[in-house]
Amino acid sequence: MSPSTTNAGRRWPSELTVHKDPVSGAAVRQLTNYRAHSNHSYFTYPCWYDQGRKLVIASDRDNRVNLFGIDLESGELTQLTDWDPAKVSNRHSLSKNPVREEIVFFYDGTVSVLDLTTLQSRPLMKRPPGYTGNLADVTADGKYVATGFSQDLSDRFPVDLAHGYIGFHEIWAAKPHSTIWKIPLDGGEPQLVHEENFHSHMLDLVVGDGDAQNPYLLAWRFRDGEFQGPKVLAWHRGSFHTQQLHVHPCVHAQGTKVLYTADPHGYGQVFIVDVPDWDALPDRSAVKKK
Repeated sequence: MSPSTTNAGRRWPSELTVHKDPVSGAAVRQLTNYRAHSNHSYFTYPCWYDQGRKLVIASDRDNRVNLFGIDLESGELTQLTDWDPAKVSNRHSLSKNPVREEIVFFYDGTVSVLDLTTLQSRPLMKRPPGYTGNLADVTADGKYVATGFSQDLSDRFPVDLAHGYIGFHEIWAAKPHSTIWKIPLDGGEPQLVHEENFHSHMLDLVVGDGDAQNPYLLAWRFRDGEFQGPKVLAWHRGSFHTQQLHVHPCVHAQGTKVLYTADPHGYGQVFIVDVPDWDALPDRSAVKKK
C-alpha cells in the first residue's frame, strides 16, 4: 500500500479535548471525537511509538475502519492504512515492535507488518484454511511474531465473539485443535512451535475496567503483602456493548497514565487519564454509584 496512491498519509485535524474527571479529579484527555467508533488496541498490546509521543489506534472514518497515528501533544491524526472494509476482521490486534518503528496486525486473513515511517506494509503469514485467529505479538527482541490459530468451529454452532462472545463457552468445551507459530520479521518461513487440543504494570498499579453497571476505571496497588484498593481512577461510562466498545485499560510503561476506550456520548472514543497520587484518589466504597 503506497501513500502516493492511497489515503495512507492523509492528515486529520486535532480532536483533542481535556477535562477533569468528576469523580476522581484526574486529568482526562479525549483523543478522538469523530461521529463513529474509535478504539485503542487490546490492553496486552501497547501501541505507543515515536518514543511515546504518538499512539496507534483504529477508527471508523469515511465508512471504513483504518489505523491512525495520533500525536499526543498536538492531537493531529495521520492515517496509516487504506484498508478494504471487506478484508478487515479485527481492529484490536495491533502489536508494536519494541525495537523498531513498525506494527503487526491482521488484515485479509494475513499476519502483516506496517512500517510506521514509510507506511509500507508487507504480509508475513496467511491464516491456514479451516482455522481462525486474529492475535499476534512481537517478541521482546523485535525479531519474531508469535501468533496462534484454532480450528474454525462456526459450522457446528453460531460464533460471533466480537459481538457478545457468542459461541465462547461452546468453543472452550469443544477443545478445538490449536497451533502456535513463530514468524521471522526479516524473512524466512513461519515455524510451528506448538499444537494441541486445548484451549498491569507490575503490581505497583493494577487497573480494572469495571462493567456497564460499575462504569469506573478501578485501581489497586500491592503493598505490605496485600492489595490496596480499589480506588476510582475515572468514571468512564462505557457500555461494553461490543468488543470494540470494551474499555480495555492499558497502563503506560512508566505507570503514569492509563489508555482506555469508552462511549459515554454514544460513539467509542479513545482517552488517556493521568494517574494522580494514590492518596488523592477516592475509594470505590466512598463513591455513590452513578
